[in-house]
Amino acid sequence: MMQDQSMKICDDKIMEIKEIEKNIETENGNKEPRVDLFAFSFILLITGIGMSALSVYFIDFLKKYTENAFPELPTFSLVYCVLVVTFTVLIVFGMMSTCSTHTVLLLMYTFLLVILSGTMIGCSVTAGVYMTTVKQSSYALIKTYAEERHHNPDYEKLMKQIEAEFKCCGDLADVGKWNTSCHQEFTLLDCKDQFSSHLMMILGIILGLSLMSGLTCAFASCIASSHRRDLQSNKPTA
Repeated sequence: MMQDQSMKICDDKIMEIKEIEKNIETENGNKEPRVDLFAFSFILLITGIGMSALSVYFIDFLKKYTENAFPELPTFSLVYCVLVVTFTVLIVFGMMSTCSTHTVLLLMYTFLLVILSGTMIGCSVTAGVYMTTVKQSSYALIKTYAEERHHNPDYEKLMKQIEAEFKCCGDLADVGKWNTSCHQEFTLLDCKDQFSSHLMMILGIILGLSLMSGLTCAFASCIASSHRRDLQSNKPTA
């Protein structure tokens, strides 16, 4: 009888120890960084930094060469700059929340990722819309600069800056009439084509990065939601 009681006590102790070990493993598992979510957040952070730098360059480019010839683009560039800087800051918050055991923080991060996903995809669509019209507007702008350069010192300065920057030659359709000196310094590349191609390239990069970050945010939000459910059910997460 005493032996049976001793065996029962030993079994109870073993079960208690196993339960404690299980709880410790669960707690430690919940405290481990969610590697997959952290990795996606890190990719988004690098993308956000790149987009922030691009948006600053875009603003400077428009201010330097267009003299508000594109009424919509300066507004878009400023809004885009604010959005991507905000995007980057929020992703930093998200990276910190990946190590948290609080489901509320993961819920907030999931919600933010969904909003950021829609915002970035919206930016990519807007950039795509501008790409359909910017070439024609760029042609008209360079043509005006080339035609008025000898009557307007500001246009002359802008035209020289564009020719030096893009190694081009005014408006080749009127080069014989308006400016023959560029033949000696630059190859015979029409500034209309060079300028519009560069502007299209900027918008194309914005479109690509915004779309990529938007889709990555959508995927990361699914991962964050999954980790939140794991925490709520007290399952260890990797």
